[in-house]
Amino acid sequence: SFRAGSFDASLTVMAFLTASNGRSMRNKLGWAWKVYYCALAIVVIASLSTVPAALMAIFTGAWIGMAFRLAFGTPGSGAWGEQLAVGLAGCGMQVERLERIEPSSPQKICCDGAKRSRYYSLSSKGNKYLLVVNDEQQHSLRYLKQIWDAIKMEGLTIRHDRSVEAMAERHYAILLDLKDVGAPAPRAARVGSVSDSAFMVFDLPSSPSSLITSSTMEESDIKSLVSYLNSLHEKGITHRNISPSSLARNGEGEPFLIGWAGGDVISGSAHKKIDMVQLLAVLSTFGGVEKTVEIAKEVLGASALATLFPYAQTIVIPKSTRREKGWRKKVLKPLKSALEGIARDEDKMLQTVRLARFNIRRFITVLLVTIALIVVFTQLNFKQVIKAIEGANPWWSLAACAIGLVAWTGSATAFGVFIDKSKRKRHHLGILGTQAVASFAAVSMPAIAGPIAVNITFLRKIGYSNTEATAIASADTVTEFSTTILMFIILGFFTGQNVFHNLIPNKMIIIVTAGVLAGLVALAMAIKPVRDWIRKKCLPVLKSYGSMLGKLLSHPLTLLISMAGSIVQNTALDMAFWFSLLAFGYHLNFIETLFLFLFANGVGSAVPTPGGLGAIETVLSTTFIGIGVPGAIAVSATLLFRLATYWLRMALGALYMKYMEKKQLL
Repeated sequence: SFRAGSFDASLTVMAFLTASNGRSMRNKLGWAWKVYYCALAIVVIASLSTVPAALMAIFTGAWIGMAFRLAFGTPGSGAWGEQLAVGLAGCGMQVERLERIEPSSPQKICCDGAKRSRYYSLSSKGNKYLLVVNDEQQHSLRYLKQIWDAIKMEGLTIRHDRSVEAMAERHYAILLDLKDVGAPAPRAARVGSVSDSAFMVFDLPSSPSSLITSSTMEESDIKSLVSYLNSLHEKGITHRNISPSSLARNGEGEPFLIGWAGGDVISGSAHKKIDMVQLLAVLSTFGGVEKTVEIAKEVLGASALATLFPYAQTIVIPKSTRREKGWRKKVLKPLKSALEGIARDEDKMLQTVRLARFNIRRFITVLLVTIALIVVFTQLNFKQVIKAIEGANPWWSLAACAIGLVAWTGSATAFGVFIDKSKRKRHHLGILGTQAVASFAAVSMPAIAGPIAVNITFLRKIGYSNTEATAIASADTVTEFSTTILMFIILGFFTGQNVFHNLIPNKMIIIVTAGVLAGLVALAMAIKPVRDWIRKKCLPVLKSYGSMLGKLLSHPLTLLISMAGSIVQNTALDMAFWFSLLAFGYHLNFIETLFLFLFANGVGSAVPTPGGLGAIETVLSTTFIGIGVPGAIAVSATLLFRLATYWLRMALGALYMKYMEKKQLL
């Protein structure tokens, strides 16, 4: 804390200095800042204030001062009038006439499409030029955008122009490089800076240029622009921000690109591929995807075009392109599909390059980890688990953990048999990995939903469409569910148990449920918009999905292998529980254990809690207590079983998930 009045005084002085310290005043008030900080340091050293209180005064005062500057503005500090004339004279240009103008489209093209700039008509030594002035205050927005691009994208080098001088210098350099290689581009005559502004002088072309739009785009323009950019890439020059406003045509009718302020001369292959993807996106928006890809294939070749597929992502497309009407459905998806098709034909199915630092996949990963940590530290009773394990036989405990991992091979077999043989050979570790990741995903969703979601995501990553992936995952789920039911019924007959008759609801429940469902269907079909939506949107998908599912389930050998995998999975999990009972010295018939385990585990998994947490433990322990297993042993064995087949597998699944993400399989 401050002594009385010190905090108010310190805060007030800080607010005053911040509010009055615009760029035009930074030299005049420099001494005041030094005095202020020295005085504040003396106050802290003399124990008249604590460090937190002093920092609070600084930050609060700064916020108040910045609020005043935002509300009332600050005087411009850029170069105007005579200052510009002096700066131009330093570049060897004697100003005869300097007039600010509102630029026309050809004038903007002549000045390389400069944004957030002041335009001037300049006369010097009888020649006419265009002058573009950029102020430091306006450059702050550009710099912040560059910082944000560097944050949101990874794996790419993003330019950081800390000042307008640095930006103008690099812009001028790349325009000179374009001139040296003979590429059509705006011609810069001079560059310089004065006060807090940087300026660039452009030559006026003999005939005006014009922007290329969707109405003026021709097939020859597509070919010329692709060739133009490809030739620059061969010389190491990249644009890095190709949008609809970047396409222009000079007075001779030759297409070229403008907006080179963000370009670079020394560029890697990633930037070149992103450049070409941006150009293809704009050309597809104007001229159609099919025509653009066909022409680009003629110019670049199928092999080079196939390498663009990993970079065809929304994150690399400028906002102005994405704002075009119907861009996402009519351009993005067809363009990605076309590039993917070429990659398949060329046998160059490269993995998608991770460019977006913030995406839904990373968000889900963080969410899953967060939920897992919350569940672990709130639901897992460490003392109870440790107490249970202390009394267990270590060898049987290790056997329970090992056999729990064997269950993954069973579920992987049941799932992988539905995948094409070529994909199965190429991604056999990924198929096994999905079962491990499903154990981790189960911590944040019901036990049944986790594997389905992971399997569908994996299938889409290895080249299946949404409908195909859903059909394969559904076939796996149907087979696994049917196998479990058959095992339960057959074991019931062998053991003489009749537990499952209690699961059948009475007639009244069936009649009421059927009536409610029929009423809902009738009501939905009575509403025309709903009926049309079902007919146009749902039925085609369901027909396609149904035919694929039927096709998958119509191969007896495939079904038998999948059922065998499900049997291995169920048997391995039951053995893990049986070993857990043996770890506490309790012997039980294995067949009866398998029968009761299938019943209890199935009921517990049906409860919509993450991984069946709580429900499976309760049903398992209660079921085995009901057949005579001592309560202490049943509870301890259940805890050991869940440790081996849930908590341990969840941790291993989290590690395997990182591997799958690295290999671009999730």
